[in-house]
Amino acid sequence: MTEILVLIVAVFVVFLWYMWKMNQEKKAGFTLKDERTTRIEGKAARITVHLTGFFMLGLLFYYTFADNIADGAPVLETGWALIISVIFNSLLYAGLILYFQRYED
Repeated sequence: MTEILVLIVAVFVVFLWYMWKMNQEKKAGFTLKDERTTRIEGKAARITVHLTGFFMLGLLFYYTFADNIADGAPVLETGWALIISVIFNSLLYAGLILYFQRYED
């Protein structure tokens, strides 16, 4: 139970730090996002939504296959499926942003 509380507090502290930093940059007159950054993030988000949907469909088909068709196949629990989906979604989005920042014009 204490690990969950520590994790929640840590995420909240990181959120507050990020918001404070963004507010300081806004007050200093820096532009938060230019057109290229907005376009890259939008393209990465669109691709991430589509691929995450297909990934979750794949997890659903695997669950159906393992539960009903194949005897002895390991069944994926709901909690693990959610964890895998969130990690896949986050890493795919971050990876696409890094890729597009490097290779897009």
